[in-house]
Amino acid sequence: LPRTEAIVTPYLDALNSAPRIALAPVLIVIFGIGQEPKIFLAGTLVIFVVLMSARAGVHSADQDYLKLLTVMGASKFQVFMKALLPVSIPSIAAGLRLGLIYSLLGVVAMELIASRSGLGQLIAQYSAVFAMEKVYAILIVLVVIAASSPATASPTRKSRSRKSRCPSASTPKNPRARGHLFPRWPRSISRVLR
Repeated sequence: LPRTEAIVTPYLDALNSAPRIALAPVLIVIFGIGQEPKIFLAGTLVIFVVLMSARAGVHSADQDYLKLLTVMGASKFQVFMKALLPVSIPSIAAGLRLGLIYSLLGVVAMELIASRSGLGQLIAQYSAVFAMEKVYAILIVLVVIAASSPATASPTRKSRSRKSRCPSASTPKNPRARGHLFPRWPRSISRVLR
């Protein structure tokens, strides 16, 4: 949807460039001191990271494949489900991994400003009395939490030799050399459009 993207992108970029930590006093007035402003701030940090990652993933789709699906009569929903969504899933997953780190930073920053409890509040208390060893201990705890999260762990991918879905039994080293322009495509485009 290039027309929708052209309309929405400037507004998303403007909202993304706004310093959301500056909204902390407004969020405290709206939600009060508690969990709600932390959740809202973390959500606003994550949503833009995931949106930008999803947009980058959609733009990485093979244009020849999209044109072929359109020529073969695929609806917009079919193009989205069969081509755009599978291509953008790795980018969305990467955006979620990055968004987890940003949300953790946002929550700690919100706790530093105003909170009854939390690691950010402990950092503020210990910094006020110059107990720097405790501040560093909390920072190490935050690093361990972020590093041990399953979302930040890089998936170990085993390189498996997948059989080609083309009529030929194996894909040549240079697929274009033997006339196989699209070696990973299914035998019939009608299978893709089901």
